[in-house]
Amino acid sequence: VASAGGCERTLHLALGTSTASRGGSLGVTVTGYDNEGRAAPVAGAIVTLGTDFASTSTAGQASLLVGSVPGSYTVSARKSGLVESFPETIVVR
Repeated sequence: VASAGGCERTLHLALGTSTASRGGSLGVTVTGYDNEGRAAPVAGAIVTLGTDFASTSTAGQASLLVGSVPGSYTVSARKSGLVESFPETIVVR
């Protein structure tokens, strides 16, 4: 959250891989950057992949279920009071 004279943290989403197997899982890490460029894990961010979603742990990590239909899917992270992450793409094979 913003500090005196600062801005809201911006979320960054890091995927464990750019491809995933149908029916598998996808590990993600969410980090928040402040206006000074300092990073910190973000607990309680909601990460979505298709219709699945998960909340991040205190370490900023979550695991999502990968669907059974091949294709490209968007993964994103959000948390109230913070700037949403840029979407990332995962290819399901």
